[in-house]
Amino acid sequence: SSNEFQCRPRQCSAWLKSAGAADLSAVCSNKPLYMCSLEICSHYNYSYVSITSLENKQLSGTIPSALTNISYFDTTFNFAQNELTGQIPPEFANVTWPPWELNLGYNLLSGELPSFLSSIRNLTSLKLLSNNFQGTIPSSLGSFAGTELDYLDLRTNELSGFLPTSICSLSGEVSSFYVSSNEFQCRPRQCSAWLK
Repeated sequence: SSNEFQCRPRQCSAWLKSAGAADLSAVCSNKPLYMCSLEICSHYNYSYVSITSLENKQLSGTIPSALTNISYFDTTFNFAQNELTGQIPPEFANVTWPPWELNLGYNLLSGELPSFLSSIRNLTSLKLLSNNFQGTIPSSLGSFAGTELDYLDLRTNELSGFLPTSICSLSGEVSSFYVSSNEFQCRPRQCSAWLK
C-alpha cells in the first residue's frame, strides 16, 4: 500500500487500504479532476472512498471514467460549481451504487445530453443545471418513469428543439423537474408549468 500505483483494480482494494483517513476535499482542491481521480485511486482504499462533496473546489478538466469504479461514497456525488468541461462519461451507466445523487450543476460541461442517463441505476437526483449542454433532450429520458429518480434539473443550458412528450410523462413520477431557461421551440401543454 505504500507504493504509488496510478490505479487499482476493485478486486485488489482490500490489500491496498490507505494508512489513514484524510480530507478528500482538501486533497482535490484546485486540481484538475483527473489529478483528483489519481489521488483517490492511488492513496485511498478504492472500494470505500467516502466522498461527501467536492463542490466549489475550483476543479477543472474532464470527468475521469475511473471515478465510476468507486463502490462506496456518501450518497451524493457532488462536483457542482467547478470548471469541469467535456461530457459525462458513459461508464456512469454501469455503476451499481445504492440510491445516490449526481450533481454536476454550474460547470462548463457541453455536448448533447447523453441518452444513457436514464440507464443509470438507483439514481434519485440528477442536477445538470447551468452548463453548456446543447441539442435536444433525448426521448429516452422519459424512461426515468418508474425508477427511483425524484429530482431532475436541466435548467439554464442551451437545449433546443422540441421537448419530447415522453419527458412530460415524468410529471407523475418526479416531484421536481426543471427545464426552464433553455431554447425550446415548442412545449407540450402538459409540460408548460415546468417551463415558466
